[in-house]
Amino acid sequence: MTMTRRPSEEALSLLELVSLISYFLDPPDLFSCVQVSRLWNKAAVPSLWHTINDSEYQWPKILKAHDYPRINNGKDRNWIRATFSKYGAWIRVLSIHWRVTLEVAHFCGSCTNIHTLILSNPFKNKTILEEKELRAGRRGEPRIRPREGLLVSAMRSVVDRVSRFGGGPIAPETPGEREASVQQREWTMTSLFHRLIQQNHDLSGVRLSVTLQDLQTVDFPSSIYDTLASKRRFYVLENHADCNDLGALLETLPHIRYYSSSSWTVSSSPFQTTLPTLQALRLQDRIDTLFFASILQHLPNLRSLWIGGFRVTTPYCKENFIHEARNNIKPTTLQLLYLGRTTSLEDEMLRAIIPRIPDLRELTSGDLDETTILTLVECCRQLETVTLSVDQDSAKPVPDNALSYFLEGCPKLRVLDTSRYNVDATRLGEGRAWVCRDLEVLKCQIIGIERLSQTDEEISSTISTSSGDMSRFLAAQQSAFHVQQQIQYWQHQVYSRLASLTRLKTLVLWLDPVLEGAGSLEFTLETGMGQLSTLTRLEVFGFDGMTSRVGPAELTWIAQSWPRLCLLYGLKPSATPMTEVNPAKDALRAQFLALRPDVRLLTFHR
Repeated sequence: MTMTRRPSEEALSLLELVSLISYFLDPPDLFSCVQVSRLWNKAAVPSLWHTINDSEYQWPKILKAHDYPRINNGKDRNWIRATFSKYGAWIRVLSIHWRVTLEVAHFCGSCTNIHTLILSNPFKNKTILEEKELRAGRRGEPRIRPREGLLVSAMRSVVDRVSRFGGGPIAPETPGEREASVQQREWTMTSLFHRLIQQNHDLSGVRLSVTLQDLQTVDFPSSIYDTLASKRRFYVLENHADCNDLGALLETLPHIRYYSSSSWTVSSSPFQTTLPTLQALRLQDRIDTLFFASILQHLPNLRSLWIGGFRVTTPYCKENFIHEARNNIKPTTLQLLYLGRTTSLEDEMLRAIIPRIPDLRELTSGDLDETTILTLVECCRQLETVTLSVDQDSAKPVPDNALSYFLEGCPKLRVLDTSRYNVDATRLGEGRAWVCRDLEVLKCQIIGIERLSQTDEEISSTISTSSGDMSRFLAAQQSAFHVQQQIQYWQHQVYSRLASLTRLKTLVLWLDPVLEGAGSLEFTLETGMGQLSTLTRLEVFGFDGMTSRVGPAELTWIAQSWPRLCLLYGLKPSATPMTEVNPAKDALRAQFLALRPDVRLLTFHR
């Protein structure tokens, strides 16, 4: 009698299904899957070996002890090499933090399908035997690695073959203050990395997390760059090494699409040729103004640009740049611009370049003056994300009501993330509508709303029993009542505008530390907070604690009206040790956690 297999058993035997599921699993889970059966092993092995990072999971423990037979349980250099020989063909992303990983990846011969290669600092991590050798050397004892010379000799022969096959001269220099053995190891490791790049013909990305200070004994960058230039599918280079001439480097790599450098010593001359393939450029350092103009002129398809700011040495540099921007730079396709801290001088230069970037969609910058913001709103109608970070120690004044220009002039705005910039409530009475109906993130200050003084509050809530000064008391009470009506009017106006932003997911309203609550919005149901029930998508809400006058009724309303809320700022106690304990705030926090235990409470970080 034949046995009929159940549908569930048939599904589990499908190789395609297991392969698809394996892409969503972490390495520990994948390791369990490959041990289920031969079928599952065949399906899950490609995913298990797709990305190898030798600084994660069990790799550091294995690699550190591989040369110490007492504790490595047989997982020595031969075991590592055999493992890479068997599965190395599946590796697509290889991140190297240990010298032995680099050695076996080259010598095993099967790691030839790598797409992304990451080199951290393989000279920093030491095995147990290397640490013992280092300690013995400090005590003046004999070296305990008798076979080191054989390994270096073997690698030297490979390096000699590399040089004969092409790829630039790689030769050790004088050791200087370091020991010759240390210099020799670094030289051979660098050479093997070069060879590993050569043997992976489909390599598309390289990240050099090691700096030239660690590779000062070899002509490292020029030889690597020459090899990368010959690969037609090489698109991404993240380079932490110092670059003497960025323009010349990028011209060496004709197919590159993304270049990133975290070096603070980028020196560059203007581009000599057009680079049509480069789409993203990230530079941590400030750059020369003429080089920035050259970027806009010679990178016609650049979409994203990150720079630390402008380097202006003389007034002539500024005037020359403004002239270039207005007369010689054509409109570009730049869509993302990140600037570090900006000064008044850089504001003037930025105003000259803004009309040349009409397709700008995302801007991250330091503080901008009012004229620059108006120019930005007028020329960049496609803006979707604006992030302005203000240095608290900066002497540059922050313009009042600057954010209203974005809210009133950018219809496609989705993210408006600021800290010290504000919206003046009195401007709402001028009848200018907010056009950004798709806004999802709003972080700002709202000012221009008066609050009753302590004296007026006492008068408005007191019933006088004295007949002598009754008329004067009633006049003061009527005046306080009139002021309170005006305050509630402006509060309702603000809440009405906020309620119209029905797609909001994040609403954080900072408090001006100088005003200490005066002139800011109150979060009470009496002032119109109930209008925000339209924000049904809200996930993050922030207010500045007790100064916003939130009470038990408001917290109950928040818990019931915003079912998607997951983060709340304003109730968690400050992490500052000297902060005074606030019993009222503690009671409100306990009440809200009882209502919504699923919501995380966080403190403000401007």
